[in-house]
Formats: sequence, C-alpha cells, structure tokens
Amino acid sequence: MTGKRTKTKTSHSSGFEPSKKERFEVLLEDINSNVQLLAENAKYHSERMDSFEERMERFEKTMDRMEIRLDTVEMSLEFIKHELRNKIDRDEFAALEKRVTRLESRRH
Repeated sequence: MTGKRTKTKTSHSSGFEPSKKERFEVLLEDINSNVQLLAENAKYHSERMDSFEERMERFEKTMDRMEIRLDTVEMSLEFIKHELRNKIDRDEFAALEKRVTRLESRRH
C-alpha cells in the first residue's frame, strides 16, 4: 500500500503549514513565558518594597530617638537660660563688689 502525503506549500522554511493546534501551542508557550517573566518581576519588586519598608521603619525609629534627644536638649537649654537670668552678670557683680568695698572702708 503506497500512500501519498500531501504537502501544503507556504512561506515557511519547512514547507508545511503549522496546524491550529501547533500555532495554539506556540502562542500558549509565549503567554506562559510572559506570565513567568511578570511573576519574577513582581517577586523582585515585592522583595525590594519589603526591604524599603524595613529601612523606612529603622529610619522612623532613628527619627523618634532624635526627636526625644532634641526635646531633652531644648529642656536643658530652657533650664540653663532660666538659671542664667537668675544670676547676676559681671557688671552687676563689679558694682556690688565696689559697694561692699566702700561699705567696709567706712566701717574701719
């Protein structure tokens, strides 16, 4: 029994036109490849976002500590300013020293 195979000539190099199933399989492979690429990109960006969020949390904690320290420095500065207001300055001290000296010289 001899059978003839018929070829459908096309512009393809093999000389055969791919069947609908073959075209569908190629298309499906391409779609699967693109979906896999998208999934890999999504995973990469998700990991980067997680890393960024961790860094932001550390930064916020550092800023909170800095804010507490700054509040402490401000309170200390206000205390020092208050204490300085209650003390006499050098000119006042010199004037008081002269006055004491005059009073002591009058007593003797």
